[in-house]
Amino acid sequence: MYIETSNQLAEGDFKYTKVTKAGAITEVMSSTRVYGDAGITKITADLYMINRTGEVKEYNHTETRLENISSVRRTIHDIRMYVNANADDPKKMKWVTFTYAENMTDNKRLYHDWKVFWKRLKRYCNRKGYAIPEYIKVAEPQGRGAWHLHVIFIWQNDAPFIPNNDIAAMWGQGFTQTKAVTNCDNIGAYFSAYLTDMPLEEAQTKVDSDTWEKIKQLPLVEKEVEENGIKVSKQMLKGARLYLYPTGMHWYSITSGIKSPQVEKMTYDEWLEKEKSLLGTQTFSSSSIIHIDADTPNIVINREYYNANRKGTQLNE
Repeated sequence: MYIETSNQLAEGDFKYTKVTKAGAITEVMSSTRVYGDAGITKITADLYMINRTGEVKEYNHTETRLENISSVRRTIHDIRMYVNANADDPKKMKWVTFTYAENMTDNKRLYHDWKVFWKRLKRYCNRKGYAIPEYIKVAEPQGRGAWHLHVIFIWQNDAPFIPNNDIAAMWGQGFTQTKAVTNCDNIGAYFSAYLTDMPLEEAQTKVDSDTWEKIKQLPLVEKEVEENGIKVSKQMLKGARLYLYPTGMHWYSITSGIKSPQVEKMTYDEWLEKEKSLLGTQTFSSSSIIHIDADTPNIVINREYYNANRKGTQLNE
């Protein structure tokens, strides 16, 4: 048994397609096997599929750390889709990063400090006559063990002007920074990159030796990031931060008014009849062909992404 992957769509006798729309982003998964509504579907004793994304993973029967990384990756995917489903208008949102002045590693304190800040922010908005926003909140682990909070606040109308000094005073634990996202056409991807990728310098100097051995072979890319309001170029290890998320911690939350992505299930023939131009530019495609044995038909899974904000052809960018 082996899995053949490609950045090209594969041919197959497809039975099932799931189309997930999150704002301007549409995610499409087509499979030669029909799956149910559970989170994962067992394919073989060693393989399972994540039904939300079509990703094929190997069961790991002994290494719980790797199982946790797969769980974190699925959660990051969900966060990305929530962000795109709600933060499609930059004028209605603020992205704020909350940091601590000291090396704060206590999960319980993190929860407590956020509750205190949230109460203060609601009082501040009421006093100023501003509406109370919805939010998507994610805790991000640092290489040295400390925590940052990344929060996207979303208003129904244009976001009010709240000086960063006021936000920092309400936080009272260190520093805050508001990031601009006006030039980003896929906010969910931009946001989730902060939660998964790690600067090479941080990985080399801050993480413990066991973690460094696990992440040092990950792909290294040059990326432009924002620091203190200034854009700088850094070498980043893709996916390295996934190895820092602890097990058993609920490290993200959303308010009740946050919209879920829209999911539509259909036959593959119905998908072929859809007008793809209405979904925007196809920005990514991939396929997984699962070769089980000579007596079992291959399982083929195709994935496609479309962005209604894009113009022209930008496939697998």
